[in-house]
Amino acid sequence: MNGRSRRGYLVVLTATAVAGCLGGDAEPPEGSDDDDSESDNDDPGSDDGDSESDGVDEGTQGLAAEMAEAIDEELGVTGWRFEGQLYVPEYADGDGVDADIPVLAAAYADVVDAGFDHRSMPTARDADGDIEYMVFLEPEWGREYVAGELSESEYHAAISETEH
Repeated sequence: MNGRSRRGYLVVLTATAVAGCLGGDAEPPEGSDDDDSESDNDDPGSDDGDSESDGVDEGTQGLAAEMAEAIDEELGVTGWRFEGQLYVPEYADGDGVDADIPVLAAAYADVVDAGFDHRSMPTARDADGDIEYMVFLEPEWGREYVAGELSESEYHAAISETEH
């Protein structure tokens, strides 16, 4: 992908992301620590099977759980879910988007390499549970990074440009 088409792709992606975020609410996800429902599930993000109704199979859910596990130690995952085909891990211990991207990018590349083919929108929440920032991770970027077609700095920059 040349620089001009990548920029165009990112502009469209960012515009779509911002439009999607404006329509959403800032409520914590079902299954998160702020949810009043009772659950002793050790999986920090399982959404109690609702993903299957969105057409997300068990294998994909397993890879999503792997990513949540991989970022949990450094970012403090509070929950994860699928919104349609969009994977949304949420976390509370981020150190800012620039510090979080290497952690998110590495974990995402690993699951994409294992067959995960869903766009992701990791979301950092502040101490009050409000959205602090989000980024997008695209399967195409993960595949290109794993294949050596994108350098680490290009991969991170593509993700950084989606911050909203």
